[in-house]
Amino acid sequence: CFSAEAAMADPQPCTPADFRSAVTRLPTSYPGPHYVVFTADPDPDTGEPWCGDCRRALPPMRKLVAEQGGTLLEVLNLGKISHVAFGASA
Repeated sequence: CFSAEAAMADPQPCTPADFRSAVTRLPTSYPGPHYVVFTADPDPDTGEPWCGDCRRALPPMRKLVAEQGGTLLEVLNLGKISHVAFGASA
């Protein structure tokens, strides 16, 4: 995972509503290469994405971006865990 200094240098996670504005600022405000990842909202208990796949994928993505000297924009997109119906039948 990023060091605290690296995390502070990256843009803060944004919502889909802020995506256009955030991605427009990437080329002029942050070093490239630029990466964008859409992920689940944070679990209120852990601060990590509630989605297990997102939780597992983010550390290697963050590491890759740090090694490349680039910027990662995380877009919180999938909604809160309370809005997802696990195991619901149609």
